[in-house]
Amino acid sequence: MPHLARFLTTVTLMMLMCGAPVALAALDCSGAVPVELNQTYPGDTTGLPDNVTLYGCSDWVESGGEIVHRLHLDLPHHFRVTLVPDFCDLDLVILDVCDENLGCLLVTDDEITTTSPLSGDIYLVVDGYMGAACPFDLILEDLGVPNQRLSFGQVKAIYER
Repeated sequence: MPHLARFLTTVTLMMLMCGAPVALAALDCSGAVPVELNQTYPGDTTGLPDNVTLYGCSDWVESGGEIVHRLHLDLPHHFRVTLVPDFCDLDLVILDVCDENLGCLLVTDDEITTTSPLSGDIYLVVDGYMGAACPFDLILEDLGVPNQRLSFGQVKAIYER
């Protein structure tokens, strides 16, 4: 998917340079909250701006304010992310690039468990369905590194932090 997103981003740039109308991404990742696996992060969408109403992989109306979190994984991991809102209808969005259309992998009510290992930057967005806003907890769990043979350089990189 990242290769497709890079290709589509290049096509979008070319269209802009040629003067073609293009819908630009509205998601703002400049203030993304850095997160790590095996941690819980409290947050609150109350009073936040609504930059994104629709995501490319869902037809749900996400008209509440959103908070963007950035998870960086050096190696492919399986993980679970659970959203626990405090009495309102928040949704969880996972993206592999910071673009609500090109990067959207899944939108769910409460939990995402990866079925394939992911690495690199992963964006987790908490957004309010139909204008919802409230406090929440975002729980990230490491489900492990898939069995694979690593080169000496990869093993060395893991343990030389």
